[in-house]
Amino acid sequence: MQHFPDLVDTSAVSLSSEYLHLAEALAHNDHCRWGNALLKLGWQYGPQFDPVRQTHPHLVPFETLPEEAKSTKLKLFLDNFKVVLALGYRLEKDHQPPLGRSLPDDHQPCSTRPTLAATHG
Repeated sequence: MQHFPDLVDTSAVSLSSEYLHLAEALAHNDHCRWGNALLKLGWQYGPQFDPVRQTHPHLVPFETLPEEAKSTKLKLFLDNFKVVLALGYRLEKDHQPPLGRSLPDDHQPCSTRPTLAATHG
């Protein structure tokens, strides 16, 4: 039987709306990163996943993904934020992000990257 190390207990961690907003932006950005990487390799949208024809049904804008795909990606970021907080770290947004970048309300630009500082304690 395979053994997995104990997971960090996040049961007492709750996330503020800022973390939810950030997780949504990161999920959107990650989908853009993934999609752009596949497009560069010659993949294209297709209604069925087909590695031979290099088609994938999720090569669509993030907003048009099936809800299950969006929530799976969002849950990954939310769960990781909970681990970060449970380990005693927190994320702080810079008051003036470099290059004028901040979290967009609609998460449209794939190049948006919020400036964060990780602190412990």
